[in-house]
Amino acid sequence: MKLWHLAKREAKDRPFLGLAPLEADAVSIQEYAVSAVPYLLQTRAYAEEQLRTARPHSIEKLAGQVAARLGRQERLAGPNPVHYRALIDESVLRRKARDPQTWTGQMERLITAAQQPDVSLQVVPFGTGPHHIRSSLELIVFQDGRTLAYTQSSWSGHLIDEPEDVEALRLAFDLLRDAALTPADSLAVLHGARGEALP
Repeated sequence: MKLWHLAKREAKDRPFLGLAPLEADAVSIQEYAVSAVPYLLQTRAYAEEQLRTARPHSIEKLAGQVAARLGRQERLAGPNPVHYRALIDESVLRRKARDPQTWTGQMERLITAAQQPDVSLQVVPFGTGPHHIRSSLELIVFQDGRTLAYTQSSWSGHLIDEPEDVEALRLAFDLLRDAALTPADSLAVLHGARGEALP
């Protein structure tokens, strides 16, 4: 037990700098969002509402968190955008933002993103049934073929670099992608969700 506490303290003392530096070097990002719109596709209003649920200590801290989250989205723009594939669980679309305008804006952002040439969005409907991925997952692929995985729950995130573990998660992602709606059908679902959000 003592060794476990020492290992935990060492991990805490070695801060994780976040995914932004890794995403900056990526050639491809694949992501499964289980409970909220992926960070790379969030609007400012939606990101702020999401971050407020953690009850930040100050307006300044909240503003910094929102800016950091939106800053990551630069990888989807510019002359050399990363190829991005997102699987969005149906629960994300059912758990709307509290403010109808925020939700309408977020749906419009997803619809616009889904039509970008380097972005692919697929909805994972409830009818898919049980599957192996139970938390948010991001697979970050680099030019040399190396892949890192990042899993995130409500309270913690875990960066995975062991090839065997990464490969198992990649396979689970591929199987879930095969069970998801096609990009065209997913776009129709997003249009429907936007229509429901309109007053």
